Amino acid sequence: MGFNTEDRKNARFAHESRITLENIDLGIRCEGRIYNFSESGLYFESDSKLETEIEIFVGIEDSPFAYEPGTFEEYRATVKWRKPLEDASYFYGYGVELIEKVVQTLGADRIGEVREHPRKQSAIPIKIESDDESFDGVAENVSSGGAFIKSDMLSATGQFVKMEIPLKKKGKIAGLVGKVTRTNLRGFGVKFFKSK
Repeated sequence: MGFNTEDRKNARFAHESRITLENIDLGIRCEGRIYNFSESGLYFESDSKLETEIEIFVGIEDSPFAYEPGTFEEYRATVKWRKPLEDASYFYGYGVELIEKVVQTLGADRIGEVREHPRKQSAIPIKIESDDESFDGVAENVSSGGAFIKSDMLSATGQFVKMEIPLKKKGKIAGLVGKVTRTNLRGFGVKFFKSK
């Protein structure tokens, strides 16, 4: 297979292919690209900010582990580390440890699957609280299950935020709690949770 010149348990080999990333618990769905792999893990880059030690599903369009080229495979994995990237196509680089292959996959077409709660376009100004800091944002699309918030302030995937959203009825404000499910340069997506 090759000579292990790195100080690693398993040697890494170059392989480039498109991937999809999902965390069912958080509702994350994002994309990225693999650049190398080993028997037990892989390195990929993505614009989404994922927390370390979370469990994700990695869908690989041209899996280096498959017997035939061009095969879509899905693996359960744990994010081991994240680093910011400069002068690269993506914002973050990740190392993940593979846990197991997912036997029954939905295939690469799952990227375009329909949302559980359809979103409606909006432009609602909101107040957000996160880790003892407050900032403004704009809810660009909303559903009963979540929203995408345009904001200059970025929150990490998996982080909880409190939001105050003005309702159409004058003087009324809805207080919501959400978990950040994805981030990009424009803002972040949140899944709503009932306040306790």
